[in-house]
Amino acid sequence: MASSIACSLTDHEEVDLDQLAKELLWGYNPFFKWKGFWCLGDHEEVDLDQLAKELFWGYTPLYKWKGFWCLGGVIKNILAFQSHFQARSDDIILASSLKTRTTWLKALCVSILERDGRECDDGVESEKSAQLTNKLGGATHDPYPIEKAFDQFCEGVHPLGPYFDHVLEYWLESLKMPDKILFLKYEDLKRDPKEQVKKLAAFLGRPLLKDDDVEIQHR
Repeated sequence: MASSIACSLTDHEEVDLDQLAKELLWGYNPFFKWKGFWCLGDHEEVDLDQLAKELFWGYTPLYKWKGFWCLGGVIKNILAFQSHFQARSDDIILASSLKTRTTWLKALCVSILERDGRECDDGVESEKSAQLTNKLGGATHDPYPIEKAFDQFCEGVHPLGPYFDHVLEYWLESLKMPDKILFLKYEDLKRDPKEQVKKLAAFLGRPLLKDDDVEIQHR
């Protein structure tokens, strides 16, 4: 869940950022305290030509930006998102990486939240195009060696990689803010889905008090 409010100072009057309190979000995103809220500063511009570049699966260019490998268009989308998104106290953000059962987790959240008649707004969808790379590319590109794909994954060269750095950051933050960040593991969901569903429901503020409720959500 998100509880902070993000805004862009470029949308307001002229502000001398050097005179404001400053903190780094996740170690690299500068936020400035302005009128009681933590806000982003000027909209950042990124020159892709100045970033490290690798080809994902031999033909899709990825750029290393702030420690992670991203598609060029995704970097621009992230910057726009950071400048204009305003978080609410009841926002729910699924921050799992690609192909890690995000759809399953989203379905569980919607089922839990809507069981009392509340409708969920899908909100902002994450970038999904990278998941289709293999299917879309198969018609015009030779098959990519699985050994090379494996090596690239281990090296972190894949969309939004390195995967393990992504997971580690959220795990560390979940230890600091367990009331704001719930860290779930796929293995736990497979091994004991009912208990994990109860854990998720409690985190979302919709505790499941009856075994029948848990069974329904699990199904």
